Amino acid sequence: MWLLGALLVAAFFAVGLRLLLEQNPALHAPLLRELPTEALFSLKLLLFGLCVLGVYVGRVAGAAIGSLVAG
Repeated sequence: MWLLGALLVAAFFAVGLRLLLEQNPALHAPLLRELPTEALFSLKLLLFGLCVLGVYVGRVAGAAIGSLVAG
């Protein structure tokens, strides 16, 4: 069940991050130039992947801290 929640949280983070990135053209334009031809779709996938990784690392870190506190 936590995996579904993690995917939903990552999707919300990715959309929010993309919207914030679009507000800053100084960062958005160079990033789009570095991506392949389907830049917008690639950017969405890249941000979603990074957010999934971030949520997963946060979950693992939380579990590690929880086991240290409990043990």
